[in-house]
Amino acid sequence: MMKDGNDYPHVCRSTFMTWILYVTKCNAKVIELNVAYKILPQCMFNSETLEELRLFVLLKDEARAINLPRLKKLELDVDSYDSDILNKLALGCPALEVLTLCSYHINIRVVSFPKLKYLNISLRGRDTCVEVIKTPNLVSLVLQGYAKHFKETCLEKMPSLMNATISLRRCYCFDVEKCNLLRDVSNVQNLELTGSTIQALIEKGLPRCPTLFNLTTLSLRYFCMICHSNEVDDILKHTPNLKKLILCGDSFYRNGDVEHECDKEVDQGSNSIKSALLQCKNLDEIEVELERINVRTKQVVNALVESLAELKTTHLILSVCYTRSTISSPIEFHRFCLSMVHGRNVLTLLGGNKFDVWSQMSNPLIQVVSV
Repeated sequence: MMKDGNDYPHVCRSTFMTWILYVTKCNAKVIELNVAYKILPQCMFNSETLEELRLFVLLKDEARAINLPRLKKLELDVDSYDSDILNKLALGCPALEVLTLCSYHINIRVVSFPKLKYLNISLRGRDTCVEVIKTPNLVSLVLQGYAKHFKETCLEKMPSLMNATISLRRCYCFDVEKCNLLRDVSNVQNLELTGSTIQALIEKGLPRCPTLFNLTTLSLRYFCMICHSNEVDDILKHTPNLKKLILCGDSFYRNGDVEHECDKEVDQGSNSIKSALLQCKNLDEIEVELERINVRTKQVVNALVESLAELKTTHLILSVCYTRSTISSPIEFHRFCLSMVHGRNVLTLLGGNKFDVWSQMSNPLIQVVSV
C-alpha cells in the first residue's frame, strides 16, 4: 500500500513516482495506491502480472492506454477528467471479475465488462449518471447514490444475476415513471431495497415489473411499515416464493432520521401488515434488525408477533447490532423482546444478540441461533 505526502511529508513527488515505477517493475500482483497527485506514470496502467488494484486518486490527465490482462479485482475511487476511462478499462482489463466504483465527477454512462461478476457503483456527484450496464455474467449488483444517477439506467440481460441492492436517495429531478430498475432485476434471488425513494419505486415501478418468482430473500429499509403497508402488500404479492423477509430498523420510519406521526391508524396499518404477510405461503423467516426502541418499533414488532398465529411455519427473529444502534446493552434488548412475547402463545429461544420467536402451533424443531 502506498500513500502520499500527507502521511510522509519528507517524501518528494519524484521519489514517490520512483516507488511506483519500482513496484510495477517488481511484477506486483496487488497494489493499493492512495495519492493526491493528479498525474500517474503510464506504467501504472500497464502490467502483465497485476491481479488486484485499489486506486484512490484524482486523475487530471487521460490514461493513454490501459493494458492489465490479468487484473481480476479493481476498486476505483477516483475523479477523472477522462470521459472515456471506463471504455479503456473494459478494453484493457478483459479478465476483470470484481469492480467497485466510487466517484464524484467521473463519466460512467456505459458500463460494459463481459466477464464481470460483481459490480458496486456508488455515485456522489451532481452531473454523473449511468445509462447502460452491459455485464451478461454478473452475479451481484449494488447501485448507490441519488435517484437521478440511475433514473434512466438500463440493465441489459443478466441471466446469472442472483443478488441486487438498490439504494437511492431522494432528489427533486427524479422521475420514477422512467425508472425500470425493479423490472430489470426481476430474476434475482436476493433483493435489498433501501433509501428514501423506495416507497415511490415500489408504488410506480412495481406495476411494470413481472412477478418475482425467483426471489427468496427480500430486505427493506427506510420507509414506514405502518403508513406504507399498501406498498408492502404490493411487493409481497409480487414475491410468491419468498422465504425470508428482512426489515431493518429504519424501515419503521419514513426516512432514516426523523420520527413522524403516522398517516394511518395503528390498527389499520397493523392489520394491513398481517394481511400482506398471509399471502406468503412459503415464508420461513422474518428478521427484524432493531436500531432503536420506541413506540413505532413496538407497533410493528407487535403486529409481526400477532401474525405468528396465522403463519404457522414462520418464525420471527429480532436482532440488534450494538455498534450502530441506540440500544445500549443486551439487557435492554432482552427486556424489549420479552415484553413483546409476554403472555403470547409462542416459543422463544434467546441467543446473544438474537431472539427467536416461534408460534407454538408450528411445533418447531430446536435450532441453534447464530450470534
